[in-house]
Amino acid sequence: AFLKPDGLAALATNAAKSLRVEGGERVRGVRIVSVTASGSALTATVDRRGDFSRYVLLLRRDEASLDPPDGFDPLLASVGFSFKAACDSDFDCQAARDCPPDALDEPAIDYLAKDYSSFRQQMLDRLTLLAPRWTERNPADLGVTLVELLAYVGDQLSYWQDAVATEAYLGAARKRISVRRHARLVDYRMHDGCNARVWVQIRVSATGVAVPARTALWTRTPGTPARIAPGSSAADQIAASQAASFETLRDATLHAPHNRIAFHTWGEADCCLPRGATSATLVDGATPGQRLRLQPGDVLLLAETKSGGDADTPALARGQAARLTRVRPGAGAAPLVDPVTLQPIVEIEWHAEDALAFPINVSGQPGGAGVALGNLVLA
Repeated sequence: AFLKPDGLAALATNAAKSLRVEGGERVRGVRIVSVTASGSALTATVDRRGDFSRYVLLLRRDEASLDPPDGFDPLLASVGFSFKAACDSDFDCQAARDCPPDALDEPAIDYLAKDYSSFRQQMLDRLTLLAPRWTERNPADLGVTLVELLAYVGDQLSYWQDAVATEAYLGAARKRISVRRHARLVDYRMHDGCNARVWVQIRVSATGVAVPARTALWTRTPGTPARIAPGSSAADQIAASQAASFETLRDATLHAPHNRIAFHTWGEADCCLPRGATSATLVDGATPGQRLRLQPGDVLLLAETKSGGDADTPALARGQAARLTRVRPGAGAAPLVDPVTLQPIVEIEWHAEDALAFPINVSGQPGGAGVALGNLVLA
């Protein structure tokens, strides 16, 4: 296509002398056989198809001249083209550049630099080449300060780059928040977790003994008493040992009748609490000072004793903690009694989630019997 259509008809008439195709590598000597002019477009037909190399269409005044026809711009009298413009090629498509740009003096970049020290050293080495007269390495120098600041930023970005790739996979994640987010993708919600917890029974000799929260408890150490005064030599000995320390979580009020509570069997010689039981009857004290002071929310250890131990420290075969949901009689109510034996009793119920996982022989067995232990504190 031409900007001005003037002279195209004459050019088409004298096409054999005014137009020619040059170039080619495997297919050379391509000749123009006909030319037609239509408006501002000139259509040339050649005798054969060229190869994948670049060809040049030349406009000349005649066969012997190198000048363009009259009225044509000399710079636009030739145009490069390809016969394979829309064809796929297996050859390298990079075009050869006749005037490549000058090669720059690129710095030798160590792409293994990933931390603060390597970034700092690489920048100082580069500055040594760019400014050889600057030899200051004092950390108080402004140039060194800027280098160290950039090295610090580079170290942080490098760490972030590695962390993103690491935390992206459940098997490689190191942060809890990353594992939590992976778990949520499969509709699983992680628990925040908690420290080790244990139910501890504290036996007391009086009623209404207050045990404040954060009371220190230690696992048993041979040769030490059950109760230790803070700051004593025994306390220092335990603190230096391998004993594990615990602390009570809440304030508690303990009562001597709760140290050991017997089950009431209603006169049955062979009685047991079946597996899955959520209620029982306990023996209450005969006098007000011996009465049980159980309330909903208290925790009892329903256990089965075995031979060995003593009345104060029974040897337990197995046991299960249960949180009470109902106590009869309630506070201030008249005591319940067995109408046959006139024995004061207390009826208790506990959560279905705490249903007994095993039967407990209540009436007694060779070498042991069922028992309920109170005065439990969580530590």
